[in-house]
Amino acid sequence: MCHNGIEVKKYMEDYLRLILFQIIYDELNLFKYENKLQELGVKHKKVVGDIPPVSQYFFLKNSIHLENLTEEEKTFLQQYMNQNFESLKEDKKLLEFLKRNKLRLLIPKTQEKVIMWKQNNPFYMTPADSIVIAFHFIEFDDSYTEEVDIQVVDMLNEIQALSHSVGYIVSVLSYNEVPTQARIL
Repeated sequence: MCHNGIEVKKYMEDYLRLILFQIIYDELNLFKYENKLQELGVKHKKVVGDIPPVSQYFFLKNSIHLENLTEEEKTFLQQYMNQNFESLKEDKKLLEFLKRNKLRLLIPKTQEKVIMWKQNNPFYMTPADSIVIAFHFIEFDDSYTEEVDIQVVDMLNEIQALSHSVGYIVSVLSYNEVPTQARIL
């Protein structure tokens, strides 16, 4: 574990973000879409890191907004500051807290109606009050057919339509990648 308090806080936020994404991944049943993408032969970007990713295709874009919590809630989270990731993701009290407060932790308080995730690109605009899922895949592959492309787009639209059943806005941004590696944590 890091000795610098800022680094410890950063790792804690990274861990919270991964746990929150696991909660959202489960709520949206993203494993179903991940399995379908694998069946279609859609290649994902290779992910490397210290902790196994929640998904090979989907990643949470939202940042953690601890400033949205009360002092009491921040104190509750501080008791977990020096725990490792494995113990955090198994702690029932922490998981319940994160499930109840996921929107407050992930959605910034802002007057803005939209957030632009890539400068000057309207394809990367989402409602400011949405949970934003990044879909990473290797687009430039000659083995993909037009039918595969259509099915992928339909799946991403279907995931966004889940907003009605989960009670929060879900936005999916497609990141077409060339074969490289992404680093998490």
